[in-house]
Amino acid sequence: MGKTVNAERRESPLQRSINSGYVSDNIRKYLTEIYDELVERNSQSWDKEFIKNMLMHKKKLTDKQIEQLSRILGYKVLEEEYPGGICDILNSIDTLT
Repeated sequence: MGKTVNAERRESPLQRSINSGYVSDNIRKYLTEIYDELVERNSQSWDKEFIKNMLMHKKKLTDKQIEQLSRILGYKVLEEEYPGGICDILNSIDTLT
């Protein structure tokens, strides 16, 4: 028989910020880190140009822009939602006993 642990995922502050539709200072901080890494690796990724545009973006984001930010910042969002790493993820699903 399985033991049910709290399976409800808590939305991270970063994800809430992304979903608000505006590029906050917190989002800019993470985007700057990612952009610097891409520049350092001399990456020709499309993400690099998108991030560069987002760092200066002041208007409300489109749904597609929100989707791209969620994808690019996905690891940071997961770090906030599951600060204990894989243990938090495993404990948030049914486990066999």
